[in-house]
Amino acid sequence: MPKQVPSQSQPLPSISWSQKLIKFLLSIFPKTLKPHLFEMLVKASSFLGWSPFHNIFCLPFKLVVKTTDRAVEADALRFVASLRGIDAPTLIDCCISAPGGTTYILSTWIDGDCLCDI
Repeated sequence: MPKQVPSQSQPLPSISWSQKLIKFLLSIFPKTLKPHLFEMLVKASSFLGWSPFHNIFCLPFKLVVKTTDRAVEADALRFVASLRGIDAPTLIDCCISAPGGTTYILSTWIDGDCLCDI
């Protein structure tokens, strides 16, 4: 059976009310403190053993924090979110610890294969 091409009328993926609440709270959280908050979340997730990959840390409410040295990954998630029919994580928030430092990307978790394993 041939695959159906997604139509332009398909809705964009939505996030849950708890994820919307977290997104709102992070929008009013001081930007200078966000890297410290994300670092604490990464350490807590790592301590609890919720790290399926070396740079991906699971959180409650089907959220994950990814650490990377490439700030463009957040922009890539924004771009993919604008496309319909693609099952990709939804960007909740991101921040950079320092210019050229670690980028923290908070997004939704989707089940499936990790891109680095394919």
